[in-house]
Amino acid sequence: MYLQGHIGVSALILHFLEKKGIKIIFPVALFSSMLPDFIDKPLEFLFLLPGRFVGHMILTWLIVVMLGKGIATRMNRPDVFIYSYSLALGAMLHIIEDFRDPILLRTVFWPLFGWSLPSQNGRFDFLLGLKDPYYAVLEGIGLALVFLVGIDRGWEKEEFIKLGGILVAYWILYLSFYAIFIGIQIN
Repeated sequence: MYLQGHIGVSALILHFLEKKGIKIIFPVALFSSMLPDFIDKPLEFLFLLPGRFVGHMILTWLIVVMLGKGIATRMNRPDVFIYSYSLALGAMLHIIEDFRDPILLRTVFWPLFGWSLPSQNGRFDFLLGLKDPYYAVLEGIGLALVFLVGIDRGWEKEEFIKLGGILVAYWILYLSFYAIFIGIQIN
């Protein structure tokens, strides 16, 4: 799943949780629904690590929540805890949305299944997913969900324009970064 898919599905779930009375910081949780890839893809490109690594581990996000709880308790600032669990919640939604790939289990639950991480056979070409109709449908649904949630939340025209700008900027940065470090070789 790419940006629109992750953000759309996460926006819908987060919006539903808020309507059920669960206190979250919506923009933080929505942004963090892409954090696992923002962390892991540069590590893959620059250091040849697996494309799903530290950002896709439950342990990473448990540490974020525990640090947030510790800081909130020590400083008597409950908002810090809400911020940290909003970060972790968005990231965990991303990880759940990625579960189409069974090899991800060893990474997500590391080190429960052993200390070694699954290796990738060759470099995973992230752009190959763009040719898969499954991903194209998910991205379209994700984009529609973001707009439906925005309408339900009462977003103004400017907020939709900002969101469109963010999506365009993401794809320009992503494709530029990919072209510089990997090269685009889709057959």
